[in-house]
Amino acid sequence: MSEKRGLTVKIEYPFNTAGVLECYYPDSDAWYRTTASEFRAFDGRRRITQPEYVSRANRDIPMVTEEYYGPVYHLYTNTIVESKGLNMIIGGTKWTEIYNLPSGRKQKKNKVS
Repeated sequence: MSEKRGLTVKIEYPFNTAGVLECYYPDSDAWYRTTASEFRAFDGRRRITQPEYVSRANRDIPMVTEEYYGPVYHLYTNTIVESKGLNMIIGGTKWTEIYNLPSGRKQKKNKVS
């Protein structure tokens, strides 16, 4: 039998994943809907819109929008990282291009003479 490889750990979601998850990008001055995985790894302003209460057969339930101040995780892991307000997904493609190590140190570029 072969061993399992890759994502074998159960990912923690310390928020309501059924709510509307949004991240704020100041460059475009707008909120964007996102997946739960990207929401937990976004280092910036985050908010969740969810019903005020749950009731069967009631279509007029008021929705509540609250900013989320929970921990920031490295993408697809349970590793908590320090929030620095970078307004990007920690571990995403843009973050990987800028940062070399998970510690947050910038990668030095080689100069061509």
